[in-house]
Amino acid sequence: MEILGEVAIVQEYSSFGLYRWAELFPDKVAVDDGRMSLTYRELAEKVDMLAAGMKNEGVKKGDKVFVSIPNFAEFIIILFACVRLGSVVICGNLQFKDQELDYLTGLMGQPKLAFMNRAIQREIMERAFPELKIVTIDEKDESLEALGTLFAAPTEVGVNMFSLDNDMLVVFTSGSTGVPKGVELTVRNMLIPMCDMIERFHADSEEVLFVPVPFCQTSGMAGILIAMLLGGKLVTATRFDGMAALELIEKHRVSLQFCVTTMYAREIDAYNSAAIKPDISSLRTGTIGGGPVVKEYMTWFEENADCRLLNFYGMTECAGMIAGDFEDSPENRLNKGGRPCRHVTVSILGGNGEKMPVGEQGEICCKSPGVTRGYYKNPEMTLHLIDADGWLHSGDIGIMDSEGYISVIARKKEMIIRGGYNVFPAEVENLYCRRDDVLLAAMLSYPDGDLGEKIAVFLQMKNANHPSAEEIREYAAAHLAKFKVPDKVLFIAEMPMLPSGKVDRVKLTEHLQKQRV
Repeated sequence: MEILGEVAIVQEYSSFGLYRWAELFPDKVAVDDGRMSLTYRELAEKVDMLAAGMKNEGVKKGDKVFVSIPNFAEFIIILFACVRLGSVVICGNLQFKDQELDYLTGLMGQPKLAFMNRAIQREIMERAFPELKIVTIDEKDESLEALGTLFAAPTEVGVNMFSLDNDMLVVFTSGSTGVPKGVELTVRNMLIPMCDMIERFHADSEEVLFVPVPFCQTSGMAGILIAMLLGGKLVTATRFDGMAALELIEKHRVSLQFCVTTMYAREIDAYNSAAIKPDISSLRTGTIGGGPVVKEYMTWFEENADCRLLNFYGMTECAGMIAGDFEDSPENRLNKGGRPCRHVTVSILGGNGEKMPVGEQGEICCKSPGVTRGYYKNPEMTLHLIDADGWLHSGDIGIMDSEGYISVIARKKEMIIRGGYNVFPAEVENLYCRRDDVLLAAMLSYPDGDLGEKIAVFLQMKNANHPSAEEIREYAAAHLAKFKVPDKVLFIAEMPMLPSGKVDRVKLTEHLQKQRV
């Protein structure tokens, strides 16, 4: 896909290309969620009908629409109806409970309309906003039954309000370290970085994208928008299962996956355990992120599917991929985070905001059309995120080499200081994930009077017959400096996960505190 100027983008890719492809390839399948399949013509028609109905409900440019539903095709219809009207999608999260939703409702105020799935969330929204119209979408419903109550004649929708300057989304961070923060994203924030990602994936209209990551997160949203911009086919699932994912890849001949590291771990485990191996030869590329990138996973897909996974580096606050390239050499793809995309500038800054020399550690900071204007109704946190010179501070520690490749060392907030030594969880987690008997690993700290902090590692093993905690510690001692060896090893039946696919470190911390009481 050619990278166009902003005026050309608006003309050629209004509503992220939906109407262009509805005219050029009306009968091509746009989305298949396992419940229903919609062609580009059908999708565009449903978007216009919903936009007309939402307009009749009083939804206009700038109004908030709350959406908390699974990866249903309805999500995409709602998203593009809002894009057409110029209204803002407030992305809910199916895993949010009363505390998070009470915080969220207090933050956003009453939306014009809400689309919801789970009873407990509906009850909280109804209590907070008694006059709010809520459309309930359930898996048991007939396809489009719930949305059909809003559909109106497309002629009533009026002018397409698509504009690069429109507010488009408020996406909430996963909350792995505290209260979720609402990231404000405009159409420009989402569109220009998606064009960059298409360029770096070397993607075209023949792509079949598998997007099991939640649509309410930027990675899931990126999958939707890239599929539409390309005129490709999007395949999704409401629940992730390793074998079911492999079967979808075989059935739809998926070429590009949007997954996080833990999902790839489950796919690999399912494939290796299968008596009859699914055909995954259609896979060409994909993103791998959302946690420590494990080289063994990338190598596995290259060897078993000739699939080049990109060492995806990005963040919610800077929509899309910051760095990575399909054409990078195997060595660079496996060991580095890639070079910055076309419209992204990256600098490694020191503690005083100074630019660090090549090869020196510092905080990864960037400027890009994808950079959010800030956290929703949180100017204080925004000031910590974006400095006076316009640099977005990622919170990640990294280096840049002489060729411009970025290497991510660790999350700044996750760094453990044990006895005066800096320990980065990713290094230890990756070591354990190289073992054949470990499925997932997560490391965090707990306070200690002498050392300041001690280290605990949680392991989800592949089977019940596994080594002892002491043997696991000895394994680390054989490969790492003594100060990096975990003080405590905890085996866990099921690693707690956030909806984004990342490990829920808050729950692990709570579990660790109970163990120490």
